[in-house]
Amino acid sequence: GVLKSGEVYFHLTFNGRQFMIDSKICFVAKSPSYHLGDIRLLKLTSYQQLEHLYDVIVFPTKGQRPHPNEIVFK
Repeated sequence: GVLKSGEVYFHLTFNGRQFMIDSKICFVAKSPSYHLGDIRLLKLTSYQQLEHLYDVIVFPTKGQRPHPNEIVFK
């Protein structure tokens, strides 16, 4: 687990091109979202160890609770 709590990794492919966004804030939400707690603001971060992963969101394993768990369960 290289990602720290509050970070997320996302490497996008679109029309055959690859895009990696770093050091930006993104929001991650479940669908449908009924409550502000269904949204998390996370920092997009790149790590060389994760560059082989694309078209997926990678969440950290570090922290008190996993971010997907924070969004789904109150």
